[in-house]
Amino acid sequence: MAHVVKNGTLQGGSGAPVYGSLDTTHAPVGLWLLDGDLTDSSGSGLTLTDQAGGASTAITYMRVGGRSWAYFAGDEALNEATGAAATEILGDVTIQATVCFMVSPDSDMRIVSFGGDDETSGENLAYSLCASTLTAGAWTSHHEHTAGANEIDEWTDPNIDDLVGQFVHVALVRDVSGKSYDLYLNGMHAGQQTYTTDPDGADGAASVWIGAFPEALTGYLTKCLVGNVKIISGALTAAQCLAEAQKVIGPT
Repeated sequence: MAHVVKNGTLQGGSGAPVYGSLDTTHAPVGLWLLDGDLTDSSGSGLTLTDQAGGASTAITYMRVGGRSWAYFAGDEALNEATGAAATEILGDVTIQATVCFMVSPDSDMRIVSFGGDDETSGENLAYSLCASTLTAGAWTSHHEHTAGANEIDEWTDPNIDDLVGQFVHVALVRDVSGKSYDLYLNGMHAGQQTYTTDPDGADGAASVWIGAFPEALTGYLTKCLVGNVKIISGALTAAQCLAEAQKVIGPT
């Protein structure tokens, strides 16, 4: 079957988008397609738990482009139920997701994070891919060290406001040797930011969260579709990020 790229999306011979995960140098330690269930497709067995109840409501799904996507309306959260050690990464890491913001994010919204619910060193954020944490519409990286000391970096071009209503493959790559984060949008390099102090302290009390900030369940995603969440223990290259994006961007 012939495959072509149309508007950044790998297409099958029928013209339908091809969904899946392109294995690269680094195997994923967590992969959640969020296409109607919360199963981990990486082989690590890290099935997510819907945090319905309390402050959260149950996750729903919206069908777009031939598949389902997890829909976050503003009060949903998903949490890695077991096996947090596999995704507890304080070194090089690549966090990926396909997202579609339906409205402009005007406050802190968390896409994928690893952390706990307290401002202690044991429950520090090891990594967080987020939006509008400091500046409305900015793509944001966030990790913590010591006891909740923050390292936050932002990318404002292209602004999320300019991408509302579009499916975007986002990849955030941390390289601890260079103390840097690189952001890729649909496989294209959006820039590099450097930080001062590496993350430390995360332990078994912390885990992966999708759609909310672990601390007191804040930072909810609002009116956003999410799928193809992938965590890789290692820093992907620019070519690898492009290859990943061409496989899973989303419907055109």
